Amino acid sequence: MKLIKQLDASSVGGTCFATIQQGCDDYYSTIHLILDGRTVSSDVGKANVFLSHYAAVSRLTFLKEERARNRECKAMLKSPSADVEASRDFSITELDSAIAKTKTKGAAGPDDIPATFLKALGPQARSQLLHIFNTSFREGF
Repeated sequence: MKLIKQLDASSVGGTCFATIQQGCDDYYSTIHLILDGRTVSSDVGKANVFLSHYAAVSRLTFLKEERARNRECKAMLKSPSADVEASRDFSITELDSAIAKTKTKGAAGPDDIPATFLKALGPQARSQLLHIFNTSFREGF
């Protein structure tokens, strides 16, 4: 393990962070965050740590009306949505459009699937890919 960054408690409002990277020779290495002796490796966990830390050190001030609107928005985000447009399946036209917009140059993403591969898919493979996407969004995977 290689220590990438260490921040002392005085520089970040009393919280001490250390970030380590495992397998430093690998480009897609896992980045871990160490907070108060606890290792956080999931993206959700790291996002929550960032959010709570930012909330603690943020110097933003809001008016009473802005705070009320923020509470309303947070409540809306937490409540189940019955929005028909947001819950509908993607169409094959939307998938074809998204694939057409991808850049063919450059490296593949974390899934190691290059854009040229997606652009070369035939109609049956695109239909299966669409089924996978729709099932994933519908089931919450």
